[in-house]
Amino acid sequence: KNRTKITQIAFVNIEKRSMVFTDLLHIVFFF
Repeated sequence: KNRTKITQIAFVNIEKRSMVFTDLLHIVFFF
């Protein structure tokens, strides 16, 4: 159970980071 919870949290963190990364890419392309 703990392992699945950890993987879930890690997946959420990766998702947030990827969202921020795409936002940065959009900003770079717009400038």
